[in-house]
Amino acid sequence: MERSLTHPPSSAGDSESLLLPDWEQTHIGRLDRDGRDIPRMLRRNIWLIIGSGIVAMGAAAVVTLRQTPVYEASASIRIDEKQSGLPALDILQTLSGSEVSTERQMLASRSVAEDVADSLALQVRLVRPVAVSRGALLADVHTDRDPGNARYRAERVSASQFSIRDSVGTALTVVGVNEALSLPGVKFRFTPAASRHQLIELEVVPFDEAVEELRSTVTIDRPDRAVNIIVVSYRTTDPRLARDVPNAIAARFIARRQKAGQTATRSTISFLRDQSSRMSVQLREAEDSLRDYRTREGLVSLPAQSSTQITRLAELQAQRGALETERSALARLVQLARDSAAKRPGDARPFRDVLAFPTLLRNESASQLLGSLNVIEDRRAELLSKRSPEDPDVKVLTVRAAELEDQLRRIGETYLQGLTDQVTSIDAALRKAEQRLETIPAQEARLAMLEREAKGYEEIYALLQSRLKEAEIAAAVQDGSVRVVDPALLPRSAVAPRPAVNLSVALVVGMLLGVSAGLMRELTDKSVHSRDDVHGITRRPVLGLLPDIRPARGLKRLGGTARWRETTAFGTSAVAVAANQGDGGSAAREAFNGLQAKIGLALAPETHRTLIVTSPTPGDGKTTVAINLAGTIARHGNRVLLIDADLRRGIVHTVFQLARSPGLSDVLSGAVDTVGAIRMVDVTDDRVLHVLACGTPNDDPAMVLAPAQMHALITQLALEFEWIIIDSPPLNVVADAALLGATGSGVLLVARAGVTSGDALAYATEQLHSVRAEIVGTILNGIDRRDASYDTSMYSYREYAATYESRLDRS
Repeated sequence: MERSLTHPPSSAGDSESLLLPDWEQTHIGRLDRDGRDIPRMLRRNIWLIIGSGIVAMGAAAVVTLRQTPVYEASASIRIDEKQSGLPALDILQTLSGSEVSTERQMLASRSVAEDVADSLALQVRLVRPVAVSRGALLADVHTDRDPGNARYRAERVSASQFSIRDSVGTALTVVGVNEALSLPGVKFRFTPAASRHQLIELEVVPFDEAVEELRSTVTIDRPDRAVNIIVVSYRTTDPRLARDVPNAIAARFIARRQKAGQTATRSTISFLRDQSSRMSVQLREAEDSLRDYRTREGLVSLPAQSSTQITRLAELQAQRGALETERSALARLVQLARDSAAKRPGDARPFRDVLAFPTLLRNESASQLLGSLNVIEDRRAELLSKRSPEDPDVKVLTVRAAELEDQLRRIGETYLQGLTDQVTSIDAALRKAEQRLETIPAQEARLAMLEREAKGYEEIYALLQSRLKEAEIAAAVQDGSVRVVDPALLPRSAVAPRPAVNLSVALVVGMLLGVSAGLMRELTDKSVHSRDDVHGITRRPVLGLLPDIRPARGLKRLGGTARWRETTAFGTSAVAVAANQGDGGSAAREAFNGLQAKIGLALAPETHRTLIVTSPTPGDGKTTVAINLAGTIARHGNRVLLIDADLRRGIVHTVFQLARSPGLSDVLSGAVDTVGAIRMVDVTDDRVLHVLACGTPNDDPAMVLAPAQMHALITQLALEFEWIIIDSPPLNVVADAALLGATGSGVLLVARAGVTSGDALAYATEQLHSVRAEIVGTILNGIDRRDASYDTSMYSYREYAATYESRLDRS
């Protein structure tokens, strides 16, 4: 029978259209198609990913169980920064580094670590038993600063005694519980709890090593820059040391800071005392100088004295003026009296006028003399009236009057001389007062300087005394600027290992490794997985994406014919399209219904159609596709013949539980005719499928399947059947399929997702092209029907129909 195709085989003129793409480029580019294949790739490697996660979790569990528990405790310290009181200086201090940052570095200093290592005897380590606190087994531990490396083993020899050996096994001593033990470099005693352990092993390390290890394991952090709190944390396998080390660091740091502060305070006190002593001497000298100056100058109050001097000067000037007036008047009277006496000798009256001077009149002596003189003058005048001047009595009275006159003269002259002396004295006092007033500004300046000097020394001395008292008080009290806010407590649980975290991280890491391994596997996997892979290699339409259908586990024969019956759940039967149960059966049935429709459009509308079903390699599912496709076409009322052309390893008879022979090989060899070789199986109650098994095994199947013989047989069978479905051997294994490809209406090339190699598919396509076999289309078998992303890469029925109708029109 002549082949009738919807379009002729490719000619040499369009051979370029048959050139296959570079499969390596198509394969590598699989991950570059907008990430569409990533979910499918992950799904294909889901068990690898899960397995990697489980293995990683198992490894993490083993490591976690073998790890020694690690404990952590923290102590928080508050450090108050000292403010200078000047905002500008405070800003500069903030810019240059705060006191808290400095104290944080001091906490991490080697000197503090050395004090802690020495006080807690961190040179002694408990090697065995593990996960036991050293403090629970050893007490009163003391070490030398540089004991060197040493290792000691204590084996319990009785309920309360231990035998001590060194690192080389030499027996050193036997010691009981609570007995002091002195070994090279270390001293301690065993606690009663130590008697519960059979073996105790200790290690003594050099002091520098213990200090460096302490510094490397202690964490000093400032959680919040806005808060002056420093947290000291320590991690170790010993829970008691985890608590004791942060507390010891805080205590040693505060003690060192207190000591440094007290040392500075004592230095300040000594300095202030020395300065106070010196200032006291200078103040005393200044006060002595001021007192001496006041004494020497007679100063009590310079302003008052200055006012007094001025008043005194005015008084003296007024007094002198009065005296000078009186003296001048008296002097004129005396001079007149003298002149009168000179002109008239013997006249006693001139000096009487002097007594008329008001001041002399107030003189009682002068008044008495004047009275006496007047009496004598009266008696002399009375005698002269009776007697002569030469009368003795008159002479006596004259002499007496002259004596009184002389006394009056002397009184006047004496008083005048007294007034003159008073004026002279007042002049001297005036000159002295004026001199004193002239010296007052210099005295005032000198006094002010001495007072200022004394006052300055007094203020400095008072300030030094005040600072000295403050320093003495500060030396007597504790520094409150640094204090422990929260001491470290005995940890209740270990911070490491953390099983939940370790297992979670291990699971994530393991799954990431699994994903990486899966991606590497995909990159190295050359098998096809998607419609794009198949279409990119064959350049032929993908007619169907079929779910994974496993071969049937058994068929039950009913009556005289083999009846299609599913004996297991859908998905495990090769003839699942005959079942009407379940969503899976519906999906597979629809897939084959769609495949029938597309193949019907692809092949010419003749009275019969011959379709060769083949695959590149064994295991691609070509037999499953052939059986189900034939059954689907037969179920729609068509006369269908399924031929098993795999004369080497045909299994169609096994699926339907039929005898292998007579079959195709027997018909081609002429041993039987087609009537005796073709069997029928029921697909529905009123529909049957005709089956021609592979037949008796033959040593040379290629000779039996010669194109001429197959062409003659197909021509004969085409008169009776509308559809002939031929299940052929794999293309890349034997040449039978290529020979059969030239005898049918078209070839349906089947590939299995994740199994069929891209190279094998490309090679199979090339073979079919070489014999000018028409590839109707391809089938991607074995996809995961749960992956909805495959639906997006399927041709719709109308798209496919439109494609082939346009090809029919062109032909």
